[in-house]
Amino acid sequence: MMEDYFEIDWNNILNELNKRNIKSILIELPEGLKQFIPEIDAKLSGYRTYYSGENIYGSCDTNYSISVDGVLHFGHAPMRNLQYFKNTIFVELKRKININKKLVENILSLNCKRIGILATVQYISMIENLSKELKKFGIETITSEGDDRLYYPSQVLGCDFSAAEKIKEDVDCFIVLADGTFHASGIFMATDKPTYSAEPVSGKIIRIENDQFLRSRYLAMEKAREAKNIGILVSTKLGQYRIAIANMLKNKIIESGRKAFIIVLNEISPQKLINLNMDAYVNTACPRIALDDTSLYEKPILTPTEMEMVLGIIPYDNYVLDRINFVNDIRKDL
Repeated sequence: MMEDYFEIDWNNILNELNKRNIKSILIELPEGLKQFIPEIDAKLSGYRTYYSGENIYGSCDTNYSISVDGVLHFGHAPMRNLQYFKNTIFVELKRKININKKLVENILSLNCKRIGILATVQYISMIENLSKELKKFGIETITSEGDDRLYYPSQVLGCDFSAAEKIKEDVDCFIVLADGTFHASGIFMATDKPTYSAEPVSGKIIRIENDQFLRSRYLAMEKAREAKNIGILVSTKLGQYRIAIANMLKNKIIESGRKAFIIVLNEISPQKLINLNMDAYVNTACPRIALDDTSLYEKPILTPTEMEMVLGIIPYDNYVLDRINFVNDIRKDL
């Protein structure tokens, strides 16, 4: 059951739905939560429910795909700088978990006295208790607010590392509470500080080493240098829509003697690019599409900052990680 893994207040959810007079609901779930559809439906038996079968990657990725009174978006916190569609309700689903003794021991073995501590939203509630536990051993933990895309202090997104950047001069290392190493890799690239991915359930800690990552990114850029026709990918997802950047890049690419074409999609996938006949692509949507999934694409797919490196706008020997600081407003109140 969901309640075995996550903090979820169904009374609060039902009260919010009733307060807003919502009768019909579109329910958005990340892939790992779709297994709970029957359980969720039982809790919402008094409502007309519809379930999105699309991949839901974050709070940047929510919309009314059908005519309903409201949306229940599970698994993420809202982004403060986005204007969401009317009656979008976020159910964050923080993990139910105690501080793992092995996790504390592994952190102590790092010999970092001043630790910048960050987390994805699922583990954000762990930070206070973990900090108290580490304090018993003389370890100081440091947090920060981050920018206005982040909902919580010390939160990290795959496209936003500002909470770490603000304190990088004040810490010996960073600990990132998350599943997997992607978010920690971003922190390492953004701060150039020793960074460790900490998995709260297992207590496992992994030091981030990005040599292989950088080699793969420079290889993609070298391949893109020879490209004559370049597709610039723009996503219509609410929190990923960066048409202004796409237009700027198109002008710069054309000035370099190449041809550029802006291609608008909702979800970007290898299958959707097969028939476009481009030599390379620039992805202006979620950075993970280019950085995590590059092996899935037949042609080089770069981030906007990588394209600027190829064009000589950014120094080629100073790799800059793409992040989303702003998006263009495509809000439509329903």
